[in-house]
Amino acid sequence: MVAAHEHDCPQRPRACSAAEAGCAWSGLLADKAAHEATCPFAVCQRMMAPLQSELAELRAENERVQAQVAPLRAQVAAQGAENERLQAQLAAQGAENSQLQSRVAALEAGEGGEEGGRRVRQRVGAAPHDAPPSDAEVRAMDVAAAAATLRVHVSVSRVAVAACKRLANLCLEVQNRQLAAEAGAIEAAVAAMQAHP
Repeated sequence: MVAAHEHDCPQRPRACSAAEAGCAWSGLLADKAAHEATCPFAVCQRMMAPLQSELAELRAENERVQAQVAPLRAQVAAQGAENERLQAQLAAQGAENSQLQSRVAALEAGEGGEEGGRRVRQRVGAAPHDAPPSDAEVRAMDVAAAAATLRVHVSVSRVAVAACKRLANLCLEVQNRQLAAEAGAIEAAVAAMQAHP
């Protein structure tokens, strides 16, 4: 009973409810309500309370959304890497297809065996219309294109050197190493070294 009276006693000294915010007022319980009605610390505290509550809710919602987005970001990154791998594979196959079309055209042109008493030679390698790219073009190539160019123009020393340098620079980035292996860059580089000892 005494404890309850002491707690609610109007003559007991009390601090402002905004004391933690910086208000130094201390007075009787009977005067506390009147003080807090005009206390700038208490007024601000009352105004900020719903905003702080809303901010806490927004932070919790943001954390929940971030937790949902994280696996999606990882999935997008994985699909991006797979897309790059497939693009490199497609570029390599396109270059190989172009080379095969050139060979087929050469073989079809020589089907008669002899033309006008001259033996028709079968051409192997890049067609005359497949002019070697410039060094600047090689420097702008991605992994698959550089590997394909090295394979197609392995006999052209300038192109072989430029393509090998481009592949070496690209493979400084870890994600390009597997792409280079899949595009046949290793085999093409070995062929270039054999062609130009």
